[in-house]
Amino acid sequence: LKLFSGVGTSADDARNKYRRMSPLERYKYASELLDFEFPALGSPLCQQIKALIELRNGLTHFKPEWDTERVSHAKVEELLRGKIDRSPFLPPTESLFPLGWVSHNCAAWAVRSTVRFILEFERLSGVEGRLETFGDRFSDDG
Repeated sequence: LKLFSGVGTSADDARNKYRRMSPLERYKYASELLDFEFPALGSPLCQQIKALIELRNGLTHFKPEWDTERVSHAKVEELLRGKIDRSPFLPPTESLFPLGWVSHNCAAWAVRSTVRFILEFERLSGVEGRLETFGDRFSDDG
């Protein structure tokens, strides 16, 4: 497998490399195991998921930053820009991250992005889909 080339032959080496992979890299690895072409990590679909993962990580492992020294918050905010609308309950001067994302719009975007990613992975892999039955519940209209 390409992802494990250069890794020793032991299962422990492979397991350790797998544990250090990002979630998207793990899906890419699964695509190699299932022998299908995974979308490029720079594709719009993967970029949506990357932004969602960064939002999740930024919230789960939150570290306060001064407004004048924003680094990791600015990175998350840049990834979210254009993907979600800021909360209507905060002033326009409020940064998008960490508080400006708190809205129904953000939650809906997160669910839609995840469902699209799962459906595309299932379609490309030929794996039996579990979400198709409930697809109408995840539509943009619902």
